[in-house]
Amino acid sequence: MIYCLYEVTNLVTGKIYVGAHGTENPDDSYLGSGKLVKLSVEKHGRANFSKRILGEFDNDEELVEAEKQMVDKEFVGRKDTYNLVVGGGCGGLSATTRKKISKSATGKIRIHEPASGNQKIINPSDLESFKEKGWKRGVSEAFKNNGGRIWIHNSSGKQRMVDPSELESFLENSWIQGMPEATRQKLRKANVGKIWIHNSDGKGKMVVASELESFLENGWGRGRPSSNFKSRGTKT
Repeated sequence: MIYCLYEVTNLVTGKIYVGAHGTENPDDSYLGSGKLVKLSVEKHGRANFSKRILGEFDNDEELVEAEKQMVDKEFVGRKDTYNLVVGGGCGGLSATTRKKISKSATGKIRIHEPASGNQKIINPSDLESFKEKGWKRGVSEAFKNNGGRIWIHNSSGKQRMVDPSELESFLENSWIQGMPEATRQKLRKANVGKIWIHNSDGKGKMVVASELESFLENGWGRGRPSSNFKSRGTKT
């Protein structure tokens, strides 16, 4: 199974749709399950749509995380997209893949180790033993913001996010730190006209220029968040 983040473009109107798809063939004819994009394909015809792969991932969890980053609230709100809901909800995955995700997560708990930032999904019966070793229930703030995970890719074009503790072993096996330049360019194009902002909690997001003023009035600052933003922001 290959886990793909893809972009579909209407060659007549220029509107785009970004989705997640589990498949054996990235070049298959699948154009998405979104309501608006399906209606548009019916109206304009399949021949008037193109599809390109934004990234290939090793598992569904990484794919869902990538979709969540790409298809955020601001992306959904753009007039040139067909997406109606934010990414990360598995809406574009096949029924088989959704069942796998659901089955693998049923009844399990996510924990993290504050010292290393490592994450695990465990059975509830194992929780107490992990707590005794310093692990905590839930995901870390770094994981929520993706600040604790690192993008890597290999020569075949695959990419994934890993914890810092795993980075060295991947680099020793010919992986390269960062996203492939082709993927970076695709993401930059998708974010043209958007601006980075951050809040006092150190969280960051990208917004369209027309929304910037309202965020600034509500205490957000312009620019990317930095790792020491909290300490700087609490000075009096």
